[in-house]
Amino acid sequence: MILEYSAYIILLIQIVLIHESTASLFSDECLRHGLKSYYDPTTDSCWIVETTPFTYDQAKSHCNHMPGYDGHLAFPKTLNHSWIIYTKLAAPNSWIGLQHFGLSTTVSNKSEWYWVYPDGRKESAADALWKGANPTAGGGECAYSNVNNANSLDNTPCTSVSAKFICQYDSSTAHHETTLEHKCKQQNQWFWWEADKSCLVIDKLRRTPEFSKLMCTHIPGYRGHLVFVKTIEKMNALGAFRDAVNVDYIYTGLEREKNMSSGKVGLFWRRFDGYKESFNLKAFLPTQPSRLDYPGADYVFVWTDYFEDWWESGLGMTVCEYEETLRYAPKLLDIQCASLSLPHLYYQGSCYVRQETYVTYDVAKKSCTHIDGFNGRLAVLHNSELVRLMYFTLTLPWSKPSPKSLKDAGSIPAESDPHPTKVLIPLWVGELVAAKLRIYRRKALATGRPNLSSRINHG
Repeated sequence: MILEYSAYIILLIQIVLIHESTASLFSDECLRHGLKSYYDPTTDSCWIVETTPFTYDQAKSHCNHMPGYDGHLAFPKTLNHSWIIYTKLAAPNSWIGLQHFGLSTTVSNKSEWYWVYPDGRKESAADALWKGANPTAGGGECAYSNVNNANSLDNTPCTSVSAKFICQYDSSTAHHETTLEHKCKQQNQWFWWEADKSCLVIDKLRRTPEFSKLMCTHIPGYRGHLVFVKTIEKMNALGAFRDAVNVDYIYTGLEREKNMSSGKVGLFWRRFDGYKESFNLKAFLPTQPSRLDYPGADYVFVWTDYFEDWWESGLGMTVCEYEETLRYAPKLLDIQCASLSLPHLYYQGSCYVRQETYVTYDVAKKSCTHIDGFNGRLAVLHNSELVRLMYFTLTLPWSKPSPKSLKDAGSIPAESDPHPTKVLIPLWVGELVAAKLRIYRRKALATGRPNLSSRINHG
């Protein structure tokens, strides 16, 4: 008998552990999403705010942010849900999945209101948390969250108003997903664009467009390119993505042909394999202001809800787009490199990793052990182009070192503002130069003649 009870206990523990693991995976996917989101452990659900304004009918078909899960407009059935909307998501005045079914003259009858799924299924909402005397007869047949964290629901017409909306995803609705959908959700700040079946991944380090294009290596097995924003809907969705992760300028895959006489001609969507598609400006009128006016500015970024052109020296953030059709067979090093949490770049069969700890040169030589099974070494930058590549792709914004590391040791100058005509060179560049100088010095001592010219060219 004791043995039988023990078997049941072991089985129960195993079930709980498996459930906890699944919930943890789901919550991680929710919180890594690029849009503002909140994981609710009480219902094992993910709540995501979409700030692109839609009518109710449009909004209810756009809850497809979480690949592999069926989404719907949120069902705030409890006071805890009202608290999530108001406090955690800061999303008052947003569409929810509550709708009236009955005569237009009986809108105030609470028993005729239902929680509605995209496939048409309905659940009674007779006990919905209406605000005050709502729903009112003249208010409308669709509901939205109002301005407090208690009984907060209000009703309004379904088609005459455009508003942001809240989507809810439940872990219990998990279904088959494509390989790209699965890999997309493993990224840190991602967004799934259902219309193109593509994954968007953001990199917040500012770079010139030339080097931004090289950073689209987040998902091994898929060749990424700078995002193609071909519709106003995608522009709005990208804006919500950008606002949620607090970024501004984002370079796109839109480039201008060289030597154009007018700013609004010669614009094409381009990617690494030679693909080229004309830009359809009419799709963005009349909201697109006159910001594409400079023939010599060959690159285009997104700012708020419009395009603006700029020169190749401009700095912006990167949004890479990955599509199912752009697959390749990745190598093991490619896969291992992409899994690193440190800043990295996979380039021409090599993985370059930026280590942020401050160490001596001798310690650095022994520290290239980031990838098991591969012998690492300090980067060999044998030409100026590779030096530029490393500098512009892996150099992080200058940050103040810890007072206990370099500053106290006198390795850096006293704290001051950067000189307006000078650039702060990262410490690793200085270490690289110092290492080269030591090599030249040893050669000079061995041969009895210098390897470096004392002449300095200032021109």
